Amino acid sequence: MIELVSIEWSKWSQQACNGHQTSVQYEGTIPCADCGGIKVNIKLFSEGNGYLKTDEYLGKNQTFTEEGHFEWDAEKKMIILVSKAGQKTFYKIDANIIIMLNSDGSPLPEGTAEQYTLTKIMN
Repeated sequence: MIELVSIEWSKWSQQACNGHQTSVQYEGTIPCADCGGIKVNIKLFSEGNGYLKTDEYLGKNQTFTEEGHFEWDAEKKMIILVSKAGQKTFYKIDANIIIMLNSDGSPLPEGTAEQYTLTKIMN
């Protein structure tokens, strides 16, 4: 199973990273209840399946970073970010975007996915 996941990630990562980069990066602004939005940047590293996530709270001068590893679910076409503290965040992969999912990996309510979409940064 791990080998299959690694092969599937390798195929996706080669396509996402244009076959020559060692990382892929996504960015977007998601809603925030008490600020102008949260600018989210996620960088996935093909070596070691690591990630770096930055959340910038617009209008509040607050930025938080998170590191960890990610897992690839080839069947569901999703990545699972696992922070060093063990917290999981789920994203559905679709072409050049990733879409945040609920904390259990299920889709967000209908009509809200667009607000929680991060777009691949082309290098």
